[in-house]
Amino acid sequence: MLGIQHEFAGGIIGLIFGAWLFAQGHPIIAAGCFLISIWGANLPDLLDPPLSPFHRSIGHNFISFFMFLVVFIVGLTLSIIFHWWPLIIVTSFSLAVLSHLVFDMITPMGLPMFVGKSLFGIIEIPLFLIPVINIIMLVVTIILAVYSIRYLAKKIGAKLALLLLFIPVWGSLLLLGIAFSAINWLSWLGYFLLFLFGILIIILIVIGHAIDKSLKKAKRK
Repeated sequence: MLGIQHEFAGGIIGLIFGAWLFAQGHPIIAAGCFLISIWGANLPDLLDPPLSPFHRSIGHNFISFFMFLVVFIVGLTLSIIFHWWPLIIVTSFSLAVLSHLVFDMITPMGLPMFVGKSLFGIIEIPLFLIPVINIIMLVVTIILAVYSIRYLAKKIGAKLALLLLFIPVWGSLLLLGIAFSAINWLSWLGYFLLFLFGILIIILIVIGHAIDKSLKKAKRK
């Protein structure tokens, strides 16, 4: 499963729970929930890097799956009862992690029960079909992303929508740029990352402005 597909799933989950927080009057926390959910969807691969010989170990197993499933069920139940925003964020984060594990569960490698070699999970897909499935899912992901951006643009404006959707990208550039710029022998890399951050923000704003203009023209017609 491609990383962008995991991130998109996490983003959708973050948007849903973020909308819940937004409705409770916490717009800034809602944006944070969106970001945290995307990171949650990447957590298993951060614990077990795809190129690591230990991939499908501590971050990819049924024990982790059931642990996050319990956290999700308890968090969702308490969130519905108490409407406490930290619980909503925990619920969104745990569901994002679960989405990653569920997607990996249906690949040929599946999920091991504990760590080590896979037991092929629950559903096994023939290896030769994986590239085709990934291409189809990538196309579907791009189409859904375009529709999601257009929907958000109508609600909050395209510029803000794009900035929120790309938080993992520009946020990483910004944080790494600040961190590296504070280290003497890596300051050049920090400044370069900050430069890329600035360029990306400008590109997102320009694209967002173009989308907003096209939506305004469509309304006039």
